[in-house]
Amino acid sequence: MARILEWIDSLLPPLAFFAMAAALYLVFQYVPTDEAQGVVQRIFYFHVAIAITSLVAFAVSCVAGILYLRTRNDRWDDVGEASIRIGLLMSVLVVIIRIWSARSPSSRIATPRTFVCSPCPISVPPW
Repeated sequence: MARILEWIDSLLPPLAFFAMAAALYLVFQYVPTDEAQGVVQRIFYFHVAIAITSLVAFAVSCVAGILYLRTRNDRWDDVGEASIRIGLLMSVLVVIIRIWSARSPSSRIATPRTFVCSPCPISVPPW
């Protein structure tokens, strides 16, 4: 079993790298540009995936915290800490992507104004 895990650990990073490179190529070369939003619509391919990853990471940390409190096994504490770090990183990336997309010219066409300085963005109708 340990030999299989070593093989997976050595194979997974290159596979993830090539999968991400293929996804980037497909997003920027293969996917057609939306007529209404233009190039900005391509950010959804990253923004939504990163937000879901953040949500899953925080859910894993919640479950790991509960399991640590029940079993006092340090393994669950390590899992919770690692997933919180991943969740925080992904949350920061979501905010950065949101600020970047709010500053692009084509995002101002038909979207409501949003205050992105607060921890929870508040949408304001355009009237």
